[in-house]
Amino acid sequence: MRRVHTGAVGVGGLLGLLCAPPAQAGLLSDGVLRDETYFNPGILFGFARRDGQTVGAFGVELSVHHFLPNRLGVGGFVQAQWMSRGSGRFCGGVQFTAPEFQSMGLELGGTYDTRDARFAGTTSLHLAPFLTVGAVGLGLRFGIPLHAAASPLPGRGFEWGLNMAIKIPNAIGQK
Repeated sequence: MRRVHTGAVGVGGLLGLLCAPPAQAGLLSDGVLRDETYFNPGILFGFARRDGQTVGAFGVELSVHHFLPNRLGVGGFVQAQWMSRGSGRFCGGVQFTAPEFQSMGLELGGTYDTRDARFAGTTSLHLAPFLTVGAVGLGLRFGIPLHAAASPLPGRGFEWGLNMAIKIPNAIGQK
């Protein structure tokens, strides 16, 4: 586990060094993003509290985010995470950022947690408020179970987790 943690910190540091400063990433002189689109690949690491246990999480995220002329940000995201107790977590949906506070936003989508030794594969509603500063984002995520796969094992229950994302913002459409 220590080797995985050290590797994650090293990869995160490298991605942070590769990120373009906000001025190069299309940040307008007034400090507000508008009429711009970004493709943001990144890594995720954090933890989740689920089914009475705390588990580690490590994965990747891809997102596309467009800032409208009124400064509202809208986009989509997909995530894939490996959970330390042997399951995978796959998530996708839409995301929004606030016009006045563009560093604050909300992800809304669906999640599928794969089966592990104790639980059946489970589909959940994903809800995650987030805060992003430059290339680093923090998200508090919630998983609200909706359906468990047919199995003698029980489905997962409610979960919450904290993710840190390190992303490389790539401007793909600016006016």
